[in-house]
Amino acid sequence: MYACRECRKSTWHAAGGKTMVRKSLLVAIVLQATLTGCVARTYYYGKMDREAKPDGHEIQILLPGEPVPRPYEVLGIVQVDGYYATGTEKLIRGAQKKARKKGGDAIVLGPVGQKVVSYTLVVPGQPGAAAAAAAASSGGGAAAAAAVAPTPDRVIPAQVAWPTMSAIILAYTKE
Repeated sequence: MYACRECRKSTWHAAGGKTMVRKSLLVAIVLQATLTGCVARTYYYGKMDREAKPDGHEIQILLPGEPVPRPYEVLGIVQVDGYYATGTEKLIRGAQKKARKKGGDAIVLGPVGQKVVSYTLVVPGQPGAAAAAAAASSGGGAAAAAAVAPTPDRVIPAQVAWPTMSAIILAYTKE
């Protein structure tokens, strides 16, 4: 929590309320900017693991319907979720990384879609005593302070769409 500029206390009150909201929003924006463009999670659904391939091993990318050049076995399916502005290229790199870890040699790309995530941001209101003190100190006197009601919490609903992609992991066989 952030301290009020005037009293240097880590509390929510009339003097520091707006300052703390601005700082909280700034922190949220900076956090979002640092997460933008990264792969959030990869999920693997498969029945078998093989020995992991080294980091330099090239994972071949195949499009749907494209013939596979060698005999193969299916290792599983990988689903890659990104953050807000993650591009398709980073999703593919995330799928390749998981395929390498599971011992795959190629991935067959699936559809790229979006996962919509809903959340609610709550900005706390001021209790009646703090609102009354703010009204009295602003020159309204005791009558203005008595008429001030507590301010309610503000609830802000929001949604964000995160890109998602799935791919089939193939391992080439010796046959």
